[in-house]
Amino acid sequence: MGASVGRREDPRLLTGRGRFTDDIHLPGMLYAQFVRSTMAHATVTAIDLDGVRQVPGVVAAFTAADLDLGDITARLDRPRSEYVPTDMPVLARDRVRYAGEPLAIVVARDPYAAEDGLEAAKVTYEPRPPVTREADALAPGAPLVHDEAPGNTLVDVSMFATEGIDTVFAEAPCVVAVEARTGRQNALPLETRGAVASWDDREEQLLLQTSSQTPHQVRTVTARCLRLDERSVRVVVPDMGGGFGQKCVVGREEIATAAAALRLDRPVKWTEDRKDALTASFLAREQHYEARAAFDADGRVLALDADIVCDMGAYSCFPFTAGIEPLMASAEMPGVYKVPAYRVRARAITTNKAPSAPYRGVSRPQYVMVMERLFERAARELGVDAVELRRRNLITEFPYTGVNNITYDPGSYREALDLCERTLRDEGWYERRAAATAEGRHL
Repeated sequence: MGASVGRREDPRLLTGRGRFTDDIHLPGMLYAQFVRSTMAHATVTAIDLDGVRQVPGVVAAFTAADLDLGDITARLDRPRSEYVPTDMPVLARDRVRYAGEPLAIVVARDPYAAEDGLEAAKVTYEPRPPVTREADALAPGAPLVHDEAPGNTLVDVSMFATEGIDTVFAEAPCVVAVEARTGRQNALPLETRGAVASWDDREEQLLLQTSSQTPHQVRTVTARCLRLDERSVRVVVPDMGGGFGQKCVVGREEIATAAAALRLDRPVKWTEDRKDALTASFLAREQHYEARAAFDADGRVLALDADIVCDMGAYSCFPFTAGIEPLMASAEMPGVYKVPAYRVRARAITTNKAPSAPYRGVSRPQYVMVMERLFERAARELGVDAVELRRRNLITEFPYTGVNNITYDPGSYREALDLCERTLRDEGWYERRAAATAEGRHL
């Protein structure tokens, strides 16, 4: 404990001896890329790949109808009134729900021929009205992203509601409110997603080498979609150039790559290009908060009330579902503060955008920002120093079981706050802020 332990993997990686998915080369290997939707929401009336198959170097091209794969369906142990499961096809069939959704896989002798093959694909669409904003998704009579999800809502949970909380707000000396929105983020790992699939005749086993944070989940879903016994699928993760949560869900492309390898009885490699990574990979953190907090005259929190809406895109990710962001935010929002009364509603809505996945510190930056803004606003209302207001409300006795039913192990919240304040003071931050305020600038 407390000793500095040297990293063992650095010399190999820094001298170019790492082995990532795109470094894998197998005898007879083919290369795959995906025909992707150019529409955010549409009915697919025809997919013509005849021209693709005539491109020099192209070996094969497959649609969903050619491969006959099972769908990816993420489940949540909640009643239908709180969670609506949706099926995500490995390759879209009669309908696309976001720009970049994979429609067909093109397999060629080299990566360049695969890219050329994409340009020869012809897809005919009947456009549908897209839903791209929270207000549009929740509006009465809005177009549905999934027919089985009324109101474009996949998750709607009221996890906590302390009895009598309305009375607390009505009688509190100080009530402050905050509304906050955050935009979508891309994890942007240095290594994009990728997979190499091959069939081992001796072992009678599919080998899928993929850049994934959750190989066991990939094995389970690949076996289901390909209708194989799970023991017939082996997933191996080589070195990985970053994931940050984006790679801890099961992607459609790695399953389609495996299906193509089985159909052709040849190793097939797929490497996501940066354009697809930016537009059609899993994103995160498009959230909207409306929050109120009640304080007594001494600045102690009496109650917290929040409504959280997270735009999770077109599909639930596997295995975490569309509930990953709203459920995490609602469960943890009180954070490091003693909140005696709490009410929260958390929703995940579906829109015609690329689906979302966990991203480091799921929802934490968002709900922490909202909580800290509530404290700043209350400090101004009460005329109390903002740091002192926080100090009065920090959890200091452990173990502590919060109103959110989470038991906290010992943490140095008070010590961390004191250190932060002392560091800012020693570095002259408060003087700089005061000088800027005198000049009409806000730091």
